[in-house]
Amino acid sequence: MALNYIQSLYAIEKKAKSLTPEERQHLRVKKAEPVLQQLHEWLSKSAKTVTPKSKIGVAISYTLNQWEKLRRYLYSGELGIDNNVTERDIRLHRLTTRLLIYKVKPARKDHFNLKLTILSLLIFLRWAVRNGRRFVSWDLTMKALKRL
Repeated sequence: MALNYIQSLYAIEKKAKSLTPEERQHLRVKKAEPVLQQLHEWLSKSAKTVTPKSKIGVAISYTLNQWEKLRRYLYSGELGIDNNVTERDIRLHRLTTRLLIYKVKPARKDHFNLKLTILSLLIFLRWAVRNGRRFVSWDLTMKALKRL
């Protein structure tokens, strides 16, 4: 049952992907809030019927304890429903840092640091463009790259 609610929430997010942050927030409040309310009711009922120390009991308890934090994405069109993009970008940064520490010869570390800095900047720009950020100026970005 919970999976159906979660699938509904992600279907709403799929529709909201191309919208502006303001439109996305409006859509979420209109469509996703009722689904979240139904999910909350289901979780509350299920919490009473499952063993608290079982895996599903722990998951339900955790979700209910984090409920207000979960609902925050409804009221901000700039937040995602999950943190998958952030996790992926952090994973990429961790991987490149490990490569830098263990695999790069000392004479090449400065060169690799430069590439890592540019990669981080490009990841940020990709995020900014996807999220409709207006504060990113291409001129300032090019000036920063030239200083590198």
